Amino acid sequence: KYVSINKNFPLHYYVEFRIPDTSFLNCRKQIFDPDKYLCKDGKIKEFKSLNDAAEDILFITSRQNCKEICEFCESKLKAIFDCVDLDIGYGVFFHKELIRNPQVSPSHLFNKAEIMELMKNADDRHYNTLVIDENGFLKIIQDDTEDAFLFPVRNSQWVAGNNYVGRHAFLDENYINDIYMYCLTAWLRYLETGKAQYSSECWINEDEKSLLKSIKNFY
Repeated sequence: KYVSINKNFPLHYYVEFRIPDTSFLNCRKQIFDPDKYLCKDGKIKEFKSLNDAAEDILFITSRQNCKEICEFCESKLKAIFDCVDLDIGYGVFFHKELIRNPQVSPSHLFNKAEIMELMKNADDRHYNTLVIDENGFLKIIQDDTEDAFLFPVRNSQWVAGNNYVGRHAFLDENYINDIYMYCLTAWLRYLETGKAQYSSECWINEDEKSLLKSIKNFY
């Protein structure tokens, strides 16, 4: 479907260009205007959809490369604005997006025991975010919220110093089960839609058995 995608990689990033203006008129304009993507030739081009952009768009297979490309583009744009003494104010122009490659199946399915272990071993001196990578493995991301957005599924961030995680955390069975169910629901939505998910925005309307059955269809 996306002809520029490398068939060997389970996840691809691409970069959208958006003007950071939260006014109603600009939000409406961005909804109805063509999307703007960073393309392989280094130019920003308008397309009606990601499908239409597939031949031209720059697809990236590395999280680190995606971060570096966006940071480079932001710094270049800021340098141009500085040359003409234009204050761009607060905001980000280049936005990192991800898409799942349906031709590559995940290799692992996480479980409750893994959630418990990660939370027990996490360092409560830091902010911590539980994420799921493109292969189905759980990870804890410390402090850097931006990094969490580069994973298919991210959970709410645990604030440092509150014993949400670590050796003094109270990790009862019901709490772990709630996290597990949100992770399963978000993981299934990612597998179905190919788009990044925030678990807190997912509505749990299936039991564990049904979720696992649906998820295993993608393995």
